[in-house]
Amino acid sequence: MSSSSWALVMGCDHYWSEEAALHGAVRDALAMRRWLVDPSGGGVPPSNVILLLSPHPGDEQVLSELVHGPVTNSAIQEAHHDIVERSGGGGDRLYCYFAGHGLTANSRQPEPAIVPADFTPRLTDSAVAIRSSCDFFATTGFAEQFFFYDACRNVPYDDDFAVGGIARPSAWARKARQDQYVCYGTAQSSKAKESGDPGDESGAFTDALLSALAGAGAAKVWDRQRERYAVTWDSMFEFVERAVLDRRLVVGVNLDGAVHQRPFQAGEHGSRNPVLADLGGVGFDDEQLTVSIVPVEAAPAATVTVLLDDADHDLVHGPPAHTPHDVVLPPRSYTVRAQAAGFRPRRRSWYVELYGPTALEVVFDPGDPGQIGAAPPTLGVTRGIEDATWGHGSPGRLVAVAEDATTIVEVRDEFGTVRASSPGAVELRGTGWFKVAGVVPGDVLGSRLVEVEPGERVSVELDTQQEFPRRWTSGAVAAAVAIGDRLGDDRASPTLEGLDPALPLHVVVVDPRALSPQVTVRIGPHTDPIFVDRPRLGSPPFRAASFGAEPGMQLVTLDGAGPTPLTVPVHVDDGPSSVIVDIGPDSEVTIVQLSGALLAGASGQRTVDAQRFVEAQRFVAAGQLHHAWSLVDRADTSGDPLLAVLVGYLRLHLDRKPSVAGTAIKGVVETGLPDARLLRAWFAARTADTEGTVDEAARDLLRIGPPVFSIGFDAFASALAAEPDPGVRRLVEQLSQLRVPAQAVTTFAVGARRIERLFEQLRDRLS
Repeated sequence: MSSSSWALVMGCDHYWSEEAALHGAVRDALAMRRWLVDPSGGGVPPSNVILLLSPHPGDEQVLSELVHGPVTNSAIQEAHHDIVERSGGGGDRLYCYFAGHGLTANSRQPEPAIVPADFTPRLTDSAVAIRSSCDFFATTGFAEQFFFYDACRNVPYDDDFAVGGIARPSAWARKARQDQYVCYGTAQSSKAKESGDPGDESGAFTDALLSALAGAGAAKVWDRQRERYAVTWDSMFEFVERAVLDRRLVVGVNLDGAVHQRPFQAGEHGSRNPVLADLGGVGFDDEQLTVSIVPVEAAPAATVTVLLDDADHDLVHGPPAHTPHDVVLPPRSYTVRAQAAGFRPRRRSWYVELYGPTALEVVFDPGDPGQIGAAPPTLGVTRGIEDATWGHGSPGRLVAVAEDATTIVEVRDEFGTVRASSPGAVELRGTGWFKVAGVVPGDVLGSRLVEVEPGERVSVELDTQQEFPRRWTSGAVAAAVAIGDRLGDDRASPTLEGLDPALPLHVVVVDPRALSPQVTVRIGPHTDPIFVDRPRLGSPPFRAASFGAEPGMQLVTLDGAGPTPLTVPVHVDDGPSSVIVDIGPDSEVTIVQLSGALLAGASGQRTVDAQRFVEAQRFVAAGQLHHAWSLVDRADTSGDPLLAVLVGYLRLHLDRKPSVAGTAIKGVVETGLPDARLLRAWFAARTADTEGTVDEAARDLLRIGPPVFSIGFDAFASALAAEPDPGVRRLVEQLSQLRVPAQAVTTFAVGARRIERLFEQLRDRLS
């Protein structure tokens, strides 16, 4: 039991009307608490669990033996601060669990929130935005943070409404952001279901979650090194997702038919796959593996071998091999091999995850038994001998390459631990089975199982362009290359005819499906907005236009790219600046920016850096900051202030040698870029512990303009939210609510005039 782990558990059944009441949320919260305080479960000391419960009236006496408070907005706010104060600001782990109603606010941007007992359809701001809770804890000292929300995420009302939030700690600048793992019981804009007999209701998500944490089925994995079972974050989520989907709980209808409840995960964290539960080495029943020989004519001459950790005890069946043939083994993963005279196995070996009754077909083809069937053509696997020690214990070598150099190639072992991760290609030494995948912002391009034997060299080519054409690369990356061609060494390029290299500011809309027939642009200096005529951009897939603009900060407003105007801050200097608006296949909008040297030259390493910079911004938008860092940590930042400050932000945010961050902002502080001033203050606060410098920088930004990057805006808003003037805090909350989430570039879902007015009001109150 870890005395430095803490938990906040909330369950709310009692709401504003009988029709709105739930019946299993309190029961689920109590069940989650039992797992958390169990030494063989979460291992959280009971005194470190803050429990908030709102049962039905008359049920309170059942809970009298547990110290708890109500699930009200004020109690939730106090609980957040109590955990930080009582823990001393951190610990090993933090768990946050909520069961009850949830919703998504549709006021300009989707904002999922939990619904407390004092919520009413008229008092919607008592709901607590999930993002604000996660942000509150993100810069505390809890090394690993886990959030579970068994609640709806639908939009319950037709008109716009706002939700409330939790103010973040004022000392954010002195701490790196911690790993956060977030699991939602249902998808964005969908409901979540309760199920069970009357008096025994439970959320479908929590039911699956608790089963996973107890080690049901494939939620547990066998750790060969420690010879113990464990439940990891990845194995938990895969089990929960499948268990809920298998129940086919209808939570809505769309054009394709019924929508079923499906859990989703989120959160900013690295490639670690933390263990949630250590289950020991025994205590689980054996599972049955049924092996069938195909075709049956191969069975009389077939030998089937199940490889065990101890080669002297491998299970050998045949010849002849009965088909089907049952084998009972402890639950874990196994390798199965087969041979038969006059036939060749279609694979060299089969990988079996035996965490439940499993059927396996061992397939033979007629031919020389010494030949091994080719791997699937999309896998692109080639094999050879690494050295002369083949088969005598020397580890093999695995090389995995993606065709697109901005794809993160990731290799995991059987336990789910990331063994290697790098843009474009990885190489590692090892023996056994590995899962090779290409990671792009917000998605994984498949997962391939590859076996590496001692002394063997295995090369894997991830042909992502052919296998995943829609996801191979973003339109924004393609646009970055096209802009470089037009503005750099190949100005005659016809790709973006609407761009004028003589003008300083360029806007490119990537819209291959022509989902937005017209996009207009308004530009004006931040301190004195002057909106020029709104030219229509060109035709799909790229529409481009160039503009004259005064040097300094500009607010660029785009109309037509989404359901509301979108405004982004852009810094214009002597070099070219570009705003790329990428409209995806589901009308989702991603905005990225490029400037300086990355646009001045379109050849060689600069082109690669431009592509990586764009993809890094998309990883930031997806909350995958570690992957963003791997793309830009070695980039040449000279002459490119935007790239320099993003590298600096990530270095400080992820605690990657913050003492070096000063190098990242050297030479860009005096450019007038607001992020540079904020980054310099952040660097000083982190390295010299000079409190107040970030607050001063935030005040300076009220004169200059919003930070270009959302990481900077979070810091700017956090510093101002700590001001003693409640009027300032209210204005900052309004500004934060207007910001569009999941964007690397600070993006507001409103016109520039509204942003300017809020900045003026903040300046007046702080003057």
